[in-house]
Amino acid sequence: MTSSALGECLDLVLEARLDEALDRLAAEHDGATSPGRRARFAAVAAFGAALAARHAAARRWAELARSQADDAASLAVTTAAETFSSCLAPPGDGARPSGELRFDPGWAEEDACVVGYLATEAAMSSGRLGDAEAFALAYLDRTWEASSQAPLMARIALARALVFEGRVADAAEAIAVSRVEAEAAGALPVRMLSASTAAYIEALLENVGETERLTAFVVALDPEPSSYVTVGSHLLCAFGLGAAGLTDRAAELVLRAAGGPALPRLQTVDRAYGYELLATAAIERGDLRGARAWGRRVAPLQIHDMAAAAVERTLSRIDVASGHTESGVERAAVSAARALVAGGRLDATRARVLEAAAHAAAGARGAAVAGFRDAADEADLLGAAAVRTWSARELRRLGRRLRPAAGAGWQALSDREQQIALLAAEGFSNRMIGQALFLSERTVQSHLSRALAALGATSRAAIPASLGRARAPIALDGLTERQQQVASLVAEGCSNRTISQRLGISDKTVEKHIQAIFARWQVSSRTGIANRALAPLPAPEGRLA
Repeated sequence: MTSSALGECLDLVLEARLDEALDRLAAEHDGATSPGRRARFAAVAAFGAALAARHAAARRWAELARSQADDAASLAVTTAAETFSSCLAPPGDGARPSGELRFDPGWAEEDACVVGYLATEAAMSSGRLGDAEAFALAYLDRTWEASSQAPLMARIALARALVFEGRVADAAEAIAVSRVEAEAAGALPVRMLSASTAAYIEALLENVGETERLTAFVVALDPEPSSYVTVGSHLLCAFGLGAAGLTDRAAELVLRAAGGPALPRLQTVDRAYGYELLATAAIERGDLRGARAWGRRVAPLQIHDMAAAAVERTLSRIDVASGHTESGVERAAVSAARALVAGGRLDATRARVLEAAAHAAAGARGAAVAGFRDAADEADLLGAAAVRTWSARELRRLGRRLRPAAGAGWQALSDREQQIALLAAEGFSNRMIGQALFLSERTVQSHLSRALAALGATSRAAIPASLGRARAPIALDGLTERQQQVASLVAEGCSNRTISQRLGISDKTVEKHIQAIFARWQVSSRTGIANRALAPLPAPEGRLA
């Protein structure tokens, strides 16, 4: 690895060897021969002091860097350090950012390596998720030699940005790579942050056992965290436990890691998230007075859109629990809007669940049902299974259910839905099924719609193929070769237009072949063709004669 004094200092910071790092940075600053070079060391010192929660020192270092910066890279690293410091410090105590975050991968190795990483973290800390993702992707497109730890941390930052943007599958892929890298070459903070980010993602995927395992791993690595990264790792594990419904354990972890009720070891936006967990736990315990106390602490923390979204979610919960449902609805809607401004689709979806819950508490049943279903659909798109389950649970309290997720499969259906799907697959109409099962046609159609969604079937005729894809087709006896092709495509649920496009024939010719198949096989529907073209289905209970 190419020697880089600035990169070596950054590695000391990221390894949480903060006293050693700050002493080295001060010495390098004093020994530098140009203002721009001194500014670089001062900016990294500001970053390190902010991580050490020495906010006055971080501000002084940032001001010194600003006074000495005289070229594009030194100005960029100074802006990144200022932005990061301002987010970690109590409101008004941090450095004041001057200029926009920027990073040019084409800069010299040392500059690009250090500035790119700091810009990524600064964007993440200030709630600019899209910028954080863009910086991280550009950064990870190069191989760096100036720092060993910064590239590892940048990949974790990418995963964190992706998950809060609501791209859960992409985040899971990024963190899987990170876990391998971190265990191979990462210092303790890198290993902890990678594992804790994975814990949160696994919770969203409803892998609760893995979330608990990773949380135990992180806590065992550092039971009494004190640095920004190690404390933040405990907090991410708490997020995971909260997403998994283990709210009391999440609250306990927040208080222990963050240093007590004031959460002094957390940066501002993390304090907002921490208070949200604490207020939620209090409400679930029936401690409304305690929840209101957490609400008073969280209210001033709206330093940017993502922080404001967390504040409004917390206050919405408290308002609803206090009977102030109208303001609860309004706060949840504001939270969703603020999260979307920052690109936080996951947090926006969580806010929509709260908005629907507020409608339910206000007695607005229709708005609540629609809200829960919309939130569940959005959670499904994001891959946030835990949020979808939360919506489904709230909807069940209203006596309603979600449609199964598209392609969820046979096991996602109730016994009644399976029964109706099998009868429909045999070609029976809704009226016939309803008469046999003593159900209204409307109820049959409702069950059938859920079955079609779960099976990924576009029509009744596609149900046999959806249920029997593992079965080998039986002989298509008595048909011409072209009629066999048409019958097979009908069994897949294809429309006449799709069949005509696949076979290169007209819609009218397809219809003629279908009528011929009806006559040859003595069936009267496309579902009848599908049943004849595929092997028999299991006999449903309540089979019609």
